[in-house]
Amino acid sequence: MMRFVIWIANHALWISLIGAVCTIVVRFEKFFPRWLHTSLLFVSLFVTLATPLLGMLKKSLDDQWKTNMQQQIASALKAAQPKPFKERLKAFFDSVDPAILAALRNGNTKFHGFFYQDQLGALRSLADDPEAQKYLRVEYGSLSEVRDRGVASEATFELDPAVLQ
Repeated sequence: MMRFVIWIANHALWISLIGAVCTIVVRFEKFFPRWLHTSLLFVSLFVTLATPLLGMLKKSLDDQWKTNMQQQIASALKAAQPKPFKERLKAFFDSVDPAILAALRNGNTKFHGFFYQDQLGALRSLADDPEAQKYLRVEYGSLSEVRDRGVASEATFELDPAVLQ
């Protein structure tokens, strides 16, 4: 049954065109032979039955599309929610050097290093967050040097071990 409905959907334009032709031709049915009149009757019945099937298929597809769109909107809204500060801080230091968080687990809380400009911008953004006062203290150095990826600037920072909890 579903294959038949899909076939109707794939040929909906032609079925509608045939239905329109049948409607026009019915006005001249007196001039047609009986076999053509019978054929037109069957075609007309087919078009009449195909129309509700197309409506059901359209409603089903619309419902699937609506559900899919609602799921995409829900996932986009969830992704747009800001992540907690500690999670963002850990992700940043993991991207810079995974050894930082490992050293913090071992008790080392003070770190010194060079950050490329994109990393330094992200560090400044994190340090400016109101929640940063609990977990992060940064001192920016005046030394900069050219490295393989560009200019790197010096920074010293201290992390509170509570970041790991």
